[in-house]
Amino acid sequence: MIKTGFPVIHFYDQDFVDIYNKTWLWLGDFWKKGNKKNGFQSKYYCYPESTTINQFEACLSTFFLVYSNSTYSPAPALDNFYNKQEDSGAIRGVYSEADGKAVFTRDNPECLYPPLFAWAEFNIYHKVGIKKRLKEVIPVLERYYEWIETKFQQKNGLFKTPLWNEGYFVGAMMMIVTGAISVFLGFKELVQPSDHVFHWLPLFYKIVRRSFFFLNVVLIGLVILTVAPMLE
Repeated sequence: MIKTGFPVIHFYDQDFVDIYNKTWLWLGDFWKKGNKKNGFQSKYYCYPESTTINQFEACLSTFFLVYSNSTYSPAPALDNFYNKQEDSGAIRGVYSEADGKAVFTRDNPECLYPPLFAWAEFNIYHKVGIKKRLKEVIPVLERYYEWIETKFQQKNGLFKTPLWNEGYFVGAMMMIVTGAISVFLGFKELVQPSDHVFHWLPLFYKIVRRSFFFLNVVLIGLVILTVAPMLE
């Protein structure tokens, strides 16, 4: 296993290898430079066409950048957000590259995005192993969590956030629709098989079909129970 440069793969399909190598080359165009006005890091990962930095995208980028063997550092994308932490502990989910200010919306007045910093740092530590970084970021993450807890935790212990207004509601609805379709087809197959093949299929396939049927019923129920309080 090489410890410098990008990981090399050996695979019988050369087209697949070329796509893999090309992906790492493309990443070279995804690095930007901060300045005094926005206060961002000297070099950080971000989409070239973007005019903002996004917390969710920054966190997810760390999960593949850690495999570049330090050629591309995953840390600056997160540090951009840590350096913007407010006295209350708040870290906003989107900041403008023009002036470094948080981008608020009417539907998400606190600009809260999925709080994945701890998960990203956990992965960075296990893949890169920088103990010093843990000591530096843990106080930041603790204050961030305390802000979320103070701002969004309800009396019943659950958290109520405006995340669904940022597009996650659409994803939840898609899960419900696709799950409902699967339930309908599964129910139709169970009650009255249309292809007349179901009767002689191995027992294994019967179990799989019925398992997916009930799994989708449960999934739809969980999504509805999760989304319903957000609509109030």
